[in-house]
Amino acid sequence: MRNAISKKFPQAKHRLCCWHLGRNAQTNVNKEFTLDFRRCMLRPYTEERFEHKWRQIAQRHNVETHEWVLKMYNEKTMWAEAYLKGNFFNGMRGTQRSEGMNAYLNHYVSIKIRLIAFVKQIDWLMDRQREVEGRDDFDSAEGRPMLITHMKPYEAAAAAVYTRAMFRLVREQILQEWMLIAVQVRADDQSKSFRVKK
Repeated sequence: MRNAISKKFPQAKHRLCCWHLGRNAQTNVNKEFTLDFRRCMLRPYTEERFEHKWRQIAQRHNVETHEWVLKMYNEKTMWAEAYLKGNFFNGMRGTQRSEGMNAYLNHYVSIKIRLIAFVKQIDWLMDRQREVEGRDDFDSAEGRPMLITHMKPYEAAAAAVYTRAMFRLVREQILQEWMLIAVQVRADDQSKSFRVKK
């Protein structure tokens, strides 16, 4: 995959799947290292802070010379948030969609199933998937969700442009608004700057 991406999309930034990296860390090192590794991978550190944290983790778990750990460190620009800043990934850190579909299919089919049964099962699953998507499409196009937040204009705007599933995620964020506070940090004739924090 790495070779294909570099050849066909030379300007693209290839990001390694966080879920797979976490699983590989646990397989190659241990559970305790994996917890620290995930934190180091996902936190938006500066590059300097990342380097400091990485050294701490390697020393704490006594893995400074571990082959897999050294390999991951050499590939840090492909997985560490500190080195991926400024690149657009649309919030994706892994292969969620394909992994989700694999898990869905594995729930209904097995390696021991006969070919004719497999085809029938896949056909049934596709019909079921189309039905669910059709219902979701109808709800998104025709249905209007009940507005429940105190920020109804924002909630209504989100309901008008997003699918129901995405709208529910946006509404969860709107519901979290009460935990935020905005403090003015600078003002001049043309603009004001605020710092928003929990």
